[in-house]
Amino acid sequence: MLFRSGWIWKEAKIRLAEAGQPDNPRPPKVEPTKSNRAVAVAPEGSEFSGRSSAGKAALLAYYGGTKESEAAVELGLEWLKRHQSKDGSWSFDHVNAACKGDCKNPGNFKNSRMGATAMALLAMLGSGNTYSVGDFQVPVERGLMYLPTHGKTIDGDFRGKYDGNGGMYIQGLVTIVLCEALAMSNAEMESSKGRRNQKKKKKSRLSRGKRMRFNRTLKAASQQAIKFIINAQCSNGGWRYTPRIGPDTCVVGWQIMALASAWSAKLGTFPVVSRKASGYLESVQSAQGSQYRNHHDSPQPTASITYRSE
Repeated sequence: MLFRSGWIWKEAKIRLAEAGQPDNPRPPKVEPTKSNRAVAVAPEGSEFSGRSSAGKAALLAYYGGTKESEAAVELGLEWLKRHQSKDGSWSFDHVNAACKGDCKNPGNFKNSRMGATAMALLAMLGSGNTYSVGDFQVPVERGLMYLPTHGKTIDGDFRGKYDGNGGMYIQGLVTIVLCEALAMSNAEMESSKGRRNQKKKKKSRLSRGKRMRFNRTLKAASQQAIKFIINAQCSNGGWRYTPRIGPDTCVVGWQIMALASAWSAKLGTFPVVSRKASGYLESVQSAQGSQYRNHHDSPQPTASITYRSE
């Protein structure tokens, strides 16, 4: 859904070539909107190439993106922007949001602000926006600043206050956001080096020095968040609602995604924790890995758990 992997870009190009279309197509039905005007932030074939201008164009062309679908994305991002709090966070409870009561379904989980902020930022990052690229730079910057200042950066605990069993879900989400924001920003800065000698160079909203300092903050927070996830892993390789207490395949999926995002940000490969996680998933699979149980005591696998495990 977020077009993270380079293989999606490659697959789209192969299919387009088979259909006799050019390698770098421009979707004829999709007009420029805020959601697809973002500057290219990753080279072709990288983990985030689907979020670049060229990569997104290829994916839209192949998978049937339209002017209407892109307009819907833009409306969704604008809605998120309107509902951002003054401190940079978001909330699942919209009673006191900037919309001033216009939302017919205000939501709940008012304590899980770290989780809500992470989910809103994932949508913006997934559309190719960072704190220095795209049309939602300011909301992204404010949201990213909120996470480190309201998490426990000393031990990497970014769960914050939360409702129910949401703690480790939130930890995974926040870690994904921090790592992806770091990876995308680093890629954009690397790409900008090649544009220095161009006459028509678009000046960034932030100086290179400020972006480097921001990235150092993101990197430090990402590293600590990953350490917390590693230390929270159960002895059998899984994760659950509370660190080191029992496994749950739903929670496992988010932590594995966080580790993958950290790898994309060049923060490590984590072979030991990955082997343990793979061992846990192997222990709850059936039908040659096509089905997964929620945990060892689950009587049978379910479709939703299998989807999250894949």
